[in-house]
Amino acid sequence: MVVLDGAFARALSELQRRHHDQYRHRYEAELARAHAELDQEQAAQDQATARPAEPHVPYWHQRDALARRQAHANAAARLRALLWLADRHPDTTKEVYRAQAARLPLDPADRTPQRRRALAWAATLDRLARLHPNDFEARYQTELTRPTPTAPPVVEPSEGVRKVKAAR
Repeated sequence: MVVLDGAFARALSELQRRHHDQYRHRYEAELARAHAELDQEQAAQDQATARPAEPHVPYWHQRDALARRQAHANAAARLRALLWLADRHPDTTKEVYRAQAARLPLDPADRTPQRRRALAWAATLDRLARLHPNDFEARYQTELTRPTPTAPPVVEPSEGVRKVKAAR
């Protein structure tokens, strides 16, 4: 191997002496190309360090943002399922509503008639979901699979809900 390297070096040196001008031009051209490549690499590195890095968003922020986007759809599906449950069990709805409406809220701000009715309805719907968990869960899953409109749904009181309100 040493013999070949020596022979190669002697042949190269002989070519450099015989074709001095061509060798010099070729050497200058290759040197300029190498400098240009190094300059391009340095410019790319400078540009990468000068540009601010993309902010890294932790996964929990992404998870929370997704949850906020889906919260409206989940709440609307839950409300539709609860209203369906109130229609399905009107007698239970009446009984639970009467019991809830008779309770006096602890907070004095909640003691206005309108606020008491709203709290009674919320507690009634919540209690219905706990009294009939299988029906509620099945309907809730069905409502979750329905496409949600872009605007919040306008929920009209159903027949069972109208009857309970009329009984007040």
